[in-house]
Amino acid sequence: MNSVVVLWEHEVQSALRRWSIIVPSLFSGLLGMLVLAYGFRSFFHSSSYYLTFATGWISYAMVLTGVTAGLTATLDLTTQRIRYLLSLPVPPGAIVLGRLWGATAVTALISTVLLAFAEPLILRFSFSALVAVFAVLVIQALSVVGLVTALTYLVRDISKLGIAASIATGVLQYVSSVYFPPSVFPSWARPLVYVNPLTHAVDFMRALLAQSSDHLALVMLIGETTCLVGLGYALMRRALLKASD
Repeated sequence: MNSVVVLWEHEVQSALRRWSIIVPSLFSGLLGMLVLAYGFRSFFHSSSYYLTFATGWISYAMVLTGVTAGLTATLDLTTQRIRYLLSLPVPPGAIVLGRLWGATAVTALISTVLLAFAEPLILRFSFSALVAVFAVLVIQALSVVGLVTALTYLVRDISKLGIAASIATGVLQYVSSVYFPPSVFPSWARPLVYVNPLTHAVDFMRALLAQSSDHLALVMLIGETTCLVGLGYALMRRALLKASD
């Protein structure tokens, strides 16, 4: 048990030290937030679309955060590194969980920084609402982490994994309610919008802005994230064992 805890601590610390990945993600998110806050506030401040777009954009920024965190979990998984990890006195599942703990730490760090700027600039929530938003953003980012780690079983080359993650990011962004309500989409595409975790995170945040709550969106988000993280865990574990053969 002590070996597992030591491994998890190492994975979390290692993930948080990957500044070459974390800093560009933070810079992009903060720059976009500043442009959004001052640009949209100047031209659309009196319109309800300002906050509608702002909440959608913040949720989308967490998709990028999920991709960043997912890549930190998979970046150095070379065959040599995998064999080293499997030689440790810990089960393969603990290795994968350590990677996921590291990704979770990255999502929490980036979520904290983004919300620290978004709160005074855009959101202006109560403390309890802000805590709820933080939790939802982390959960949403973890759904993307689950998706990215699941791709490790299908895409072995890290460069190709980045391409696959970019494609997934585009789908999550546009086939969602970030920019427009689901009613805008053709009927055949709406089921895709409603199974997108990003849609439920956006709906939850917009309900908070209207001083209400959307418990269904929260339940759907938690359920989908649980499934995706579980899938990522199972496939990443299989990828580790397969690479060691």
